[in-house]
Amino acid sequence: MPVTSSSAKARALYEKGMEDYENLYLERLQPRLAGSGERGSGPRLGVAWIAFNSRNPAEVVVAREKAKAPPAQVTPGEKLMIQWIAGVQEGNFLAESRP
Repeated sequence: MPVTSSSAKARALYEKGMEDYENLYLERLQPRLAGSGERGSGPRLGVAWIAFNSRNPAEVVVAREKAKAPPAQVTPGEKLMIQWIAGVQEGNFLAESRP
């Protein structure tokens, strides 16, 4: 899925983080995703994945709210994934989503 980011470095960190996730290198995932989101221009989807994977309840809440903030320039696919991640976190597994 293409991700929206005005920073090539943030996008590269996000993509490497997703590669780590797929290969189950979860200890590497959070720092990469956090690095991609720190720049403010990084993928909003990276912040949502932090909420999805963190074991720290405070970090989960902060990341989820940041991901759900008023929409930035995101693709319909990113928006749908963010809505799904937030919904699962909030116990709403079958929410009606509209990209």
